[in-house]
Amino acid sequence: MSDTAVWRVAIDTGGTFTDACFFNENTGKSHVAKVSSTPASHELAVLESIRAGSITPADIRLLTHGTTVATNALITRRLSKAALVTTTGFRDVVEIRDGTKEDLWDAYKDSSPPYNDTHAQLHLRSLTCANISVL
Repeated sequence: MSDTAVWRVAIDTGGTFTDACFFNENTGKSHVAKVSSTPASHELAVLESIRAGSITPADIRLLTHGTTVATNALITRRLSKAALVTTTGFRDVVEIRDGTKEDLWDAYKDSSPPYNDTHAQLHLRSLTCANISVL
């Protein structure tokens, strides 16, 4: 970080747009920039938003980054193929969830289906000891 780094930058990468907010610590002035997101390479939109804010990376004192990309992927169920690995006997934990259903005892109450089919689950035999070692 150089002595001239006076900008605090906050960047939010979304599925459609990447927004950046710039705050100059010396002057107290701020401005924003919005660029199109680049889903194939999200870092390109981050760099483009910095350029659109008319500063360089060397000018940045603090950079914070947030993203809704993963949240959007979960909501739309556009996920990469994945397997769920659980300890034998715990495969239903994901479907049972954390017990926050509206009516915990209503087995027929609709809820969203799990993200992984049961055929994409692997069950491993193991025992976790008190010191977190696995036997």
